[in-house]
Amino acid sequence: MNRQPLGLFNLFLVVISAIATTADGMAGSAPVLLGSVATASPAETVGINGNTVYTCDNNEITVINATNTAAPVVSGTVSPPSTGGTATNTFCDVQRGNLVQMLDGTPSLFVAYDLTNPALPKQIAATALNKKFFGPAYYQGNEAFFGTNEIVFAGGYPGPITDQAGDFVSMDVTSFSNPVVQGTTEIQTHGSLYGGSYNVYGAIPYNGQLAYIATTTSQGSATQTGIGQLWVVNTANPFSMSVVTQVNVPGTLQVFAPLIQGNTAVTISTSGGWVEPCCGNDAFSGKVVITVFDITNPQSPQIVANVTTSSLPGPAIGRGGVVIGPNLFLYSGVIDSSNSNYFMLVDTTNPKSPAITTYQTSASINYMRVSGTTLYAPADTGLQIYSIPGNAAPSVCSGCVLNAASYAKDAKGNGTAVAPGSLVAIFTSALATSAAQFNTSSLPGSLAGVSVTFNNIPAPMVSVTPSGAYPYVSAQVPFGVLPNGQSSASVPIVVTVNGIPSTAVQTPIVASAPGIFTIPATGQGNAILVNLSDYSVAAPPGSIPGFTTHPIPRGQTAFFYVTGLGVMTPPVGDGSGTCTAANGLCNANAQPTVTVGGAPAQISFAGQAAGFPGVMQINITVPQNAPTGNNVSLVVTSADGTVISNTGTVAVQ
Repeated sequence: MNRQPLGLFNLFLVVISAIATTADGMAGSAPVLLGSVATASPAETVGINGNTVYTCDNNEITVINATNTAAPVVSGTVSPPSTGGTATNTFCDVQRGNLVQMLDGTPSLFVAYDLTNPALPKQIAATALNKKFFGPAYYQGNEAFFGTNEIVFAGGYPGPITDQAGDFVSMDVTSFSNPVVQGTTEIQTHGSLYGGSYNVYGAIPYNGQLAYIATTTSQGSATQTGIGQLWVVNTANPFSMSVVTQVNVPGTLQVFAPLIQGNTAVTISTSGGWVEPCCGNDAFSGKVVITVFDITNPQSPQIVANVTTSSLPGPAIGRGGVVIGPNLFLYSGVIDSSNSNYFMLVDTTNPKSPAITTYQTSASINYMRVSGTTLYAPADTGLQIYSIPGNAAPSVCSGCVLNAASYAKDAKGNGTAVAPGSLVAIFTSALATSAAQFNTSSLPGSLAGVSVTFNNIPAPMVSVTPSGAYPYVSAQVPFGVLPNGQSSASVPIVVTVNGIPSTAVQTPIVASAPGIFTIPATGQGNAILVNLSDYSVAAPPGSIPGFTTHPIPRGQTAFFYVTGLGVMTPPVGDGSGTCTAANGLCNANAQPTVTVGGAPAQISFAGQAAGFPGVMQINITVPQNAPTGNNVSLVVTSADGTVISNTGTVAVQ
């Protein structure tokens, strides 16, 4: 078997990636304080690792045992590296089993801590970042995305303000010891350190290709001039991000903290800009504004409600925002005229008339993170822990498990049977978690708190897309899913999110159900047929950006990618792309047949694609009697002839 160059797998990665009124009460929806614990300096953000919680504080990281949420206990502290002063922009997260911290200062740092002993984080890296005044990052695979915002003072703090800057940034964190800024969204009017001309105050992924960014048109010294905006940004290529849509939010000057659930997005904003002199209990002027968007078309959010409240923006406005239950969006950083601190809860059960309620808190809440029905809220006084409604159990609709290459459906629109070892897309309800994608050589057992079982066997996870028009998770069907001796069966599938399982849904399994990966990732495009003489893709010239494409001659050897060939010999482990055979060849037990333009093709190999979990490779010789043209059909049929794949197209000469 010829080994494919790693660069060609980028095509496959593209494929799997594509897979207000004021109300009283809202009983049962309000956060309920369970317990709290003081930290030595104000707690700014929080990372969660099971029952161990880490707060990134102004002067230290506090390790907290939260096994008993009513009585959390500080178990230790860690001193981060110095950045030249007190750190208010310090952002913690737990990623790939490590605690990571983005620490603003001179210099700004990306710091990583080993959590082999969760109670004793050990610093393993601290790398200078060429960015300042950033907000919290969200992580997708090996990428981190974050916004930045800067204000410039004449004669030093507190002003007057003479300029504003900001940006939306992508950063490669494949190596925590070598984070690399890859792309920015704004024109770099203020240099690479500060970015463009507009403050960015929050970002959230819609999926792996789109993000929503909170920003403004206010710039320079005109802090009370401009309008708040929500940007839709294409993040599919982190090196070259682009703004798809800019939505003006009436009655606002600065938008903060977009949140998403299903087809609804919510933002919190201020009707005024930066206060001068800056920045005490009221860094921003004006009133708090809540806006609800319909994002049925994610590239074109539509405002359905825009409510100016009587509440005022506090110093932590926009720093904390989370979804705490179905149609429930919670924000912190809200104050009244007496500078008392509040949560603001937005209920979008009726999105055109959201119910908005405030609940007083004992301190300024600086950030929030949800785990199941628990809310962790770092505050000026320490960590506060609340009970929240949480989200309903996830659901999987009947017939919504599809081959992730072919997306094959029957006449009723239900997904057809899938095979052991297949990559599948499982369409679900909106999930109370964040988007995630695998970033290791083997597939993990869970991603972002989401796990899947087939027939009570854990399924390796590929990705999680928790929101949007079609939320779904992508996973690999375990090779051992069929009971011994059976070639087909209907088995239960369960999706679990943050410990809450869905109701089991029956899914048909057969021994072999091939699906061909195509570009675009719909199961109906160009097959990834690679010419082994020059590693070009058999497609019309220039039809796949970034790859050499031209028709393949008849008689030429080539290979293409599929999923769903079934069990291999020697066996391949679940979630693994490694073949243990001495010659590196793990063959499908049930060898398929292939036709090119209806002409049978000679197969020299059909089995595990080396290094790529859930992906199979078929090597063929293009038949001498195959038709020529740019849209010649490529079809795979299961060994028993019962399952015919989707039709990919190839260019033949």
